[in-house]
Amino acid sequence: NELLGFLSFLKINTLYSELEMMLAQQVANFLAVLLAHDRKIAEIELKLKGNFVEDLISGNYLDIESIKARARALEYDITIPNRVLVAQFDEAKQFSRYKNNDEQNSFRHELIKKIQSVTALTAPSMAVSGKNEIIILVQADKPNHTFEAIKHIAQEIIRKVSPLLKTKLYIGIGTRCTELEDYKRSYLSAKKALEIGEFMITEGQIRSFEQFKIHALFLSTLNPAELYSYARKLLQPLLDYDDKHNAELIKTLQEFLYLRNNVEGTAKSLNMSVSGIKYRLQKIQKITGYNLKDHKLCFDLQLALIILQLFGEYNVLNG
Repeated sequence: NELLGFLSFLKINTLYSELEMMLAQQVANFLAVLLAHDRKIAEIELKLKGNFVEDLISGNYLDIESIKARARALEYDITIPNRVLVAQFDEAKQFSRYKNNDEQNSFRHELIKKIQSVTALTAPSMAVSGKNEIIILVQADKPNHTFEAIKHIAQEIIRKVSPLLKTKLYIGIGTRCTELEDYKRSYLSAKKALEIGEFMITEGQIRSFEQFKIHALFLSTLNPAELYSYARKLLQPLLDYDDKHNAELIKTLQEFLYLRNNVEGTAKSLNMSVSGIKYRLQKIQKITGYNLKDHKLCFDLQLALIILQLFGEYNVLNG
């Protein structure tokens, strides 16, 4: 009793004869069978693609030739450079109005079709539904398939898909794949970029290690929430003082540490007198109890400042 589509006939000024009605019913029955058959094939293809991508990004295949053969059967080339993209949205919020899993799966299929139509304009791709995410393979073998081009694809996906969603769509861009074992690494880097981006209030809906640059090396190995808590705890007294007194002790400390504890250089950089900088540094030590001659402590403070910058806590200085 499932509705697969509509069949319309138009006849002007005369009624349909009994024979015409019988023919129309026969045509409708034939098309219903054809549509059901096509949909079944599409469902099987989606399942094959889903299993293939899951095995590819997890490294769960018997040998290299077997996974290559599966890719060829699906008419997709994994032997040339690719990137793995991961798209996520708040499924609990999105699916709150859906009655059952069939409706949710139908919506996911529509999203995948929309995503495929967007990526096809720039590069061959394959999109499948994963657990609480959509995984997208995008070929990046042409000179014009730069990181910026892949980022543009992600932007277009968000632009086209967002009207279908009740919540924001976020996309993580994985590292470039040149070998089969790179697909797992690319997928994990896309996932980690999304995780890190959750804690960075300055980041947009597209996230990648390329944009995090060198800081991704330590962000990727540590818990972002713990990093933020550590940095906040270390600098909390100064943050509170600046907020309460509209002061610039954090800015002064950052510049002082950036210039390797050079008082004269800090004064010149901030367009202040040397005595003014010395007063601020004494104030910092008094409020925090920190000894700014302790090089290890200064390193920890500088790291904490970098972490808060990455998390969008305040404007980044010195580039």
